[in-house]
Amino acid sequence: MLMGVGIRCYQLTEPGITDFHAWRQADTAAFTHGYLDETLNPFHPTVDRYPCELQGEPFGLVEAELPVVGWLAALPLAALGVDFPPAWYLRAISLLFFALTCLYLYLMVLRLGGEESEALLAVAALCLLPLSIYFTRTIQPDGPSLFFGIAFLYHLLVWLEDDRLADAVLSGVFATLVLLLKLSNGFLVFPALYLFISRKGLVGALRTPQYWLWGVAILVPVAAWSLYAHDFPWTFGIWGNRSGSKFTDWQIFSDPATWRKLSERLVFDILTWSGLMLAVVGATRARGREVVRFAAVWAIAFILFVCATLRGNETHIYYQLPIVVPASILIGVGARILWRAGHAGRAATAVALVVYAVTSYHILLGPTRGWENGYFNDDVPADIQEASRLVRKNLAPGEKFVSTSRHPALFFNARHRGWFYDGEAVPGFIACTDEEAPYVLWTKDDRRRATKMMRRDKTLQSQLVEVERGKHYSLWKVEQDSDVIYLRAVGGKGGSAFVWECPEGQAIAGLNIHRARDGEVVGALQASCAPVGDQQRQQQPRQQGTVGPWKGKHRSADGPDELRCPEGELAVGLEGHAEGLIEHLEPTCSPTANRPSKSTGETSFRLRCPPGSVLTGIHGQAGLYVDGVGGICAPPEAPSE
Repeated sequence: MLMGVGIRCYQLTEPGITDFHAWRQADTAAFTHGYLDETLNPFHPTVDRYPCELQGEPFGLVEAELPVVGWLAALPLAALGVDFPPAWYLRAISLLFFALTCLYLYLMVLRLGGEESEALLAVAALCLLPLSIYFTRTIQPDGPSLFFGIAFLYHLLVWLEDDRLADAVLSGVFATLVLLLKLSNGFLVFPALYLFISRKGLVGALRTPQYWLWGVAILVPVAAWSLYAHDFPWTFGIWGNRSGSKFTDWQIFSDPATWRKLSERLVFDILTWSGLMLAVVGATRARGREVVRFAAVWAIAFILFVCATLRGNETHIYYQLPIVVPASILIGVGARILWRAGHAGRAATAVALVVYAVTSYHILLGPTRGWENGYFNDDVPADIQEASRLVRKNLAPGEKFVSTSRHPALFFNARHRGWFYDGEAVPGFIACTDEEAPYVLWTKDDRRRATKMMRRDKTLQSQLVEVERGKHYSLWKVEQDSDVIYLRAVGGKGGSAFVWECPEGQAIAGLNIHRARDGEVVGALQASCAPVGDQQRQQQPRQQGTVGPWKGKHRSADGPDELRCPEGELAVGLEGHAEGLIEHLEPTCSPTANRPSKSTGETSFRLRCPPGSVLTGIHGQAGLYVDGVGGICAPPEAPSE
């Protein structure tokens, strides 16, 4: 166990998260940061980054599996008054759970009738398998899940054999936690059923009420959390209905490339050829050894999980981490068998160790010919690392920023929380800023667009100040005392960015809209302006106004819908429906702004200018249709003479 912990201390003190699967690690670390920054309420998990379109929602609140380990890690830091979790500390927490996993693995093998040498060899295998070396020291829930899983099965075994209440409670607690931590651990029900049937018999287990109560006590909190978190405004996609599915369909199941990829991982990244050979040797003793039968049932259950979730397993190699525990048991038994087979067996063991060492070195520390970069090498692009340095250097503690990148390592390594904007429109970035988040982080392309727009807009020139420029990114500060306010864009981010403002002394008084797709979406949009002077608006608002260019390419044969504010009124906002594209849009006119919105439902939006301002322009994204739209507001000013 000490050997395993020592190996995993490699790069333990690295200050940032930049190695393999840094994206997942940074999101996991962000939960601990969120608990320290906002609240220690375990049921209010927040992350460091949030979409701009969700401004107005509780910052960082995201649907995910309950970050049990992140919350536990936050408790000592909060007691010490620390407000940011160092990466080395979070890795050390993972190492603690790894050590506990080794202890329970040793006890489990002995409890199931294994020899002490087999238990020690199983622990050694868990310490040395390449996938286990890396992912039991990263900042992810997958490593600690191994501990919760084996602790659940061990205490269940002891409870069924000794009938001790303490073990019943512990097994239930660990089962609940392992499911809250990762719902995919549900495959552990199969080795649990094996223990019930082998100890109590199928009929006896089914007829015992306390076992049913135990199962219900486990599932109720898991179901309650899943239903509760499903209402959070943002999601990490633990269910397929709010993001890409992780489950299997016939297309991926019948694709040979899928199975070739998983097979290559098995013999290189996960077990190596040596580990696979020893596991097969160990599995040959399944008939006479219960420890082998139990490990085989566990492994088969995991294989069924892989078959049911091929898309997730093909995408993320850490999905295969749970196999290392039952495989380590089989390897431990196989290694003992081979070693006792005389000189030939010991020679085969020596060859297996050499193959293992060469494979593990290249998997963990590569790169080399035809192999991916080693796990311990940088997985975060240089431009993202530069962006983190710019933010960390220039922002005061607690300040937020708006980024064009959503990479979680950018935010965590910067030690600042913030928003990300997926579009290209400069007003979209500015609309996402506020007094708490006055900075914008732009790529070179973003900076060029902003500079071009600033040449035409003196107001924008006074708002934007470049703080520092790097090779890939530049950091800008948006002055918050400007009279011009950019309302966030709603809808999608497709098409090209557009910005259009009424001439000086005018404001939007109506919209011309072409419908498309049988009226389901807005195909083209045109704003019409009117003078803001009270006398001019009342006398000739239409003749003296300006009509903007069309945004969106679709034109209806029936002509556009003309949506006009009543005489003497100007637009003070926009409302409608949007889901990927703008489905419905109309101006909100003063003094009707306080009336109930006509747009209701999950896809509805209502953008409002601040009191004392009117809508003077629009911005957004448009291609064949109008993808997204936002507003530009300013105080009503009569044209200068």
